[in-house]
Amino acid sequence: MTPPPRHSCNAGETGVRNGLAAYATAMKELGPTLNTPVVDLNAMVIAYLASVTCETSGSTFYLVKADGTIDSTHFQETGANIMAGLIAKGTTGVSTLGIPLSAYVK
Repeated sequence: MTPPPRHSCNAGETGVRNGLAAYATAMKELGPTLNTPVVDLNAMVIAYLASVTCETSGSTFYLVKADGTIDSTHFQETGANIMAGLIAKGTTGVSTLGIPLSAYVK
């Protein structure tokens, strides 16, 4: 599983910057050498957030702390549910990998 991007954007922008792209690339390159399937959550979340404003992703996807600031790493329930769906059924999700676990995706 590649890491999802952190919330890194400015007000008025759409999407988020991909500060973890190098880690995602390394994992995608290493997976085949170890004969290990890779779910590219990084790319799927970047694509999902591409049309959402920074404010929207900050208030509905990433965790909002008690003081109103955005936790740029963790997710609130809505964001976590979206990511779970991407992991299971996204374009590079478990359902596409042809592994035994794929049979359990509904």
